[in-house]
Amino acid sequence: MKKLMLICFGFALCTCGPDPIPDPVAVQLVAPKNLDRCTTADKLNETESQVNFVWNAALYTDDYELVIRNQKTGIVKRKTTVLTSLNQVLQRGANYSWWVVSRGALTAITTKSEVWHFYVEGEPELKHTPFPAALLFPDYEETVSPANNQVQLEWKGSDLDNDIAFYQLFFGTNVDNLVLVEDNLTQTEHLENVASNTTYYWKVITVDREGNTSESRLGQFSTE
Repeated sequence: MKKLMLICFGFALCTCGPDPIPDPVAVQLVAPKNLDRCTTADKLNETESQVNFVWNAALYTDDYELVIRNQKTGIVKRKTTVLTSLNQVLQRGANYSWWVVSRGALTAITTKSEVWHFYVEGEPELKHTPFPAALLFPDYEETVSPANNQVQLEWKGSDLDNDIAFYQLFFGTNVDNLVLVEDNLTQTEHLENVASNTTYYWKVITVDREGNTSESRLGQFSTE
């Protein structure tokens, strides 16, 4: 009986450990809206405006990192806050992307929100740079089953002037040396030959009728 009690006590010690620490949950972005002209930004001077960023609170999160990327210059701004809104001064007349990273105090794991794009109005312009294309399929790091050794790549382009001329598709297995496989694409999908059990990378460059360009994020997927 004594031996049985010791076994039960030992089992209880093994099964009653501390609860696992939950990962921070991704926030839901609120403002500025995706593909917005951001006309509500406060103009500070001829070159700068103040933009208010807003997102919803996320579970298991102790602080947030707001990340803003100027698509024109490539400059990235990062700000940490415990709040769910933050004002930032940005250059006028430029496209931006933004997202929020949720972070917990007791875990090294972080969670990234969706990436949204917006434009800060500057002085009246005749033409705007296209927004980076949104890669729709395959999802990032998705594993797909090719049909007849082919995968259909899909994306969506956006431009305030509605004057997108064509797309350039870069594709390959070497992330540092993607190959231009299609130029002058006017549709937003393309069938590409693939091999099995292989990881592929891809990106899309959008070109408007004035020659302005924008580059999408890097896509990645694997084949079964």
